[in-house]
Amino acid sequence: MDSIILSDEYLDKYNFEMYTKAGENACRSIVRAAWKKLGSTTRVTSLEMYEYLTARMDVVKAKHPEVWDTEPRYHIFLLVAKKAKEYEYDFSNNFGN
Repeated sequence: MDSIILSDEYLDKYNFEMYTKAGENACRSIVRAAWKKLGSTTRVTSLEMYEYLTARMDVVKAKHPEVWDTEPRYHIFLLVAKKAKEYEYDFSNNFGN
């Protein structure tokens, strides 16, 4: 995935392995919001990004509890970590955990 350009078009086709289309869209929303945060002028630490993502996932959990399953969670964190490299972040330490 290192050679893939992470764009909104790529994200629109990405499979988070959720049970429903609504769940897939919820995951996309989390990733898009994180990408926007990465592109802002204010830098964030890996721990801040981790807390931001988990808070968003907690909100989604009310309707789509599978967001905390291994695969969707992995895909969300992977896409954010990969996009972070474009903004010269290094979240390879698993977001401070």
